[in-house]
Amino acid sequence: MVDETETARLRLCELAEVLGVPVDYFYQETPTARPEDTVELLRLWHRLKTSSGRLAALAAVNKILDEER
Repeated sequence: MVDETETARLRLCELAEVLGVPVDYFYQETPTARPEDTVELLRLWHRLKTSSGRLAALAAVNKILDEER
């Protein structure tokens, strides 16, 4: 049986792969990142019912990222 720590490690590796980031990314300090903001963003994402809504949300976030560069 796989213990909880190993299960968590494997899931973190899978998540990193899906996002295209190294596992270390999740351990980096970011001064403005708040876990509750990330949770809220994910909740909002899951409330989007259509692919067009999700595409619009992605476009909006990408626009913000472009402006922040």
